[in-house]
Amino acid sequence: MSIYCISDIHGCYDKFMRMLEQINFQEKDELYILGDIVDRGPQSAEMLWFATEEAPSNVHFLLGNHEDMILAAANNYYNRDIIELQPRDSWAYNYGFETLRQIRQFDKYHDKWEKQILDWIDTLPFYYDIEVNEKRFILVHAALQSKERRPDDLCADGKNFNISIENLPTPQHSQAMLWNRTTWLSNRTEWPFDIVCGHTPVSAIKWDALREFNIPVEQSVEDGIVHFGPGLRKHLIDCGCPHGGKLACLRLDDMQEFYVEG
Repeated sequence: MSIYCISDIHGCYDKFMRMLEQINFQEKDELYILGDIVDRGPQSAEMLWFATEEAPSNVHFLLGNHEDMILAAANNYYNRDIIELQPRDSWAYNYGFETLRQIRQFDKYHDKWEKQILDWIDTLPFYYDIEVNEKRFILVHAALQSKERRPDDLCADGKNFNISIENLPTPQHSQAMLWNRTTWLSNRTEWPFDIVCGHTPVSAIKWDALREFNIPVEQSVEDGIVHFGPGLRKHLIDCGCPHGGKLACLRLDDMQEFYVEG
């Protein structure tokens, strides 16, 4: 049995299928997908169909900021049976109209599927707290907070509340867990567990800034997974899949990395 993490697939369904083949994913394994399966890429509908209709019980999904924006677009209206995206919605600025077009042109589309998508998103957790080989991991889409503060960015209409995590004195703002980026990279908190997250493409990391803050990082493959050094215990696995980058997968049993090239 092996435990895998993938994040920010962003509509790259074919790459995702190739990754499952590469890791030889089996019934005895567990896969955690850390949010943002939609938008930017060409196959958001295929990813949503997999999530709502085909994913076996050993595939687990987290809420990402892009899924949260879909739900927020629908929650602005009394009718939760369909997605009624408007230009003022946050999702509209983040590829929402294109994803909705893909959904409605999908050859397996049926009248109740949009409600099914919305209901599925509404059940997604903000984090997983798991143990692998006696080592604790927190899996989250974007970030954790060591101080109470407003998130760097947020979806104003998205889920908005505080969450408590065992052994963390700071309450976690739900939108920070989905959106935080700038303060997350420069944060020097030593965490009591390992944190695996996506959201921030590794190609967007400002290496000079990290060196200025004296933050130790390791990267075994160019534009690959970034590991923050001793004590920081952060692992960033978004490798820019929809922008010609890699789809990355991290096996938690031994921290081995797997990649599907762009």
